[in-house]
Amino acid sequence: MKLYRLLTAAAMAALCTAAYALPPPDIEAKLVALGRVVDAPGTTAIYGPILINQSHAGVEAKRDIAYGTDPRALLDVSVSTTPSKTLKPVLIYVPGGGGNKKLDYPGGEPFYDNIMIVAVKNGMVGVNMQRRTASEWDAGAKDVSSVIQWVHANIQKFGGDPSRIVIWGQSAGSNALSNYLTHKATWGPDGLGVKAAVVMSGGYNLAPLEPKLVNSARGPGDGGAAAIAAARAAPAAPAGPPPIDPAVRLERSMLPGFKALTIPLYVTAAELDPEQTVEVSHMLNDVMCGVGRCPTYYLNRQESHISEVQSINTADTEVQTPLFAWIKKVL
Repeated sequence: MKLYRLLTAAAMAALCTAAYALPPPDIEAKLVALGRVVDAPGTTAIYGPILINQSHAGVEAKRDIAYGTDPRALLDVSVSTTPSKTLKPVLIYVPGGGGNKKLDYPGGEPFYDNIMIVAVKNGMVGVNMQRRTASEWDAGAKDVSSVIQWVHANIQKFGGDPSRIVIWGQSAGSNALSNYLTHKATWGPDGLGVKAAVVMSGGYNLAPLEPKLVNSARGPGDGGAAAIAAARAAPAAPAGPPPIDPAVRLERSMLPGFKALTIPLYVTAAELDPEQTVEVSHMLNDVMCGVGRCPTYYLNRQESHISEVQSINTADTEVQTPLFAWIKKVL
């Protein structure tokens, strides 16, 4: 915890140059009570009631558009209902967890329309993609690639500009996006295909660099409400996948690819993220600065792993204000 607090202090001193609306005290207390865990059902119970009746006024969503042959290879496109004579920049969102473009927890209906609504209100075309559940280590990266290629071929029909794409991944979605960004073998015929990227609370493989912190005891994360409840009733941790062989982990490392990345990068995590998640985000910032390409780095104050995306389109603007300001700047 001491190292975490040092990282927090350094990040805050360097980055918090403007005051944004933090979570209201009652919500902050609930997030702190959940702890430094990845608890999507528990966080949804907090934010779902706030956003269940969020307004879609001025925003139209085109649902379940296929970008591949797999039944889960679907995306939504959100556009303004006000016609525009000029093409608009595009935001692709890569969800975390199991990759669903709509959370399937009780009360999860507003997510991730909340991100799409804010994107449209900020003058963009929003694309919310769904990932497959394939077990291959680079399956998520390949899905990201397919969506980028789909956007290049089709987004003009929705008023989007394929030359101004920013892509944002969170948690497992950030891992999929980072694998894509750092492994050229997954890129399409147009190369990287995006102008800027946001990686949020990922578990970046920077081998041979390794994090020193260990995450606190935690629930099974995005295993669903029933799995969370079962873990709390029986504290024994469920068996995880076998560890990846160090040689294989090194072969799949994102480190060389990040060092070679030249597009603007926004690296961010949450104060209440698991400890190792905060540490690896700081490590990634250091890696990029070490090659002379410092990203924009922001630690979301008083936010948790899930609240940093569920707070979008609420009175809590700690995450969305600096992030969308950065997007407008780089596009």
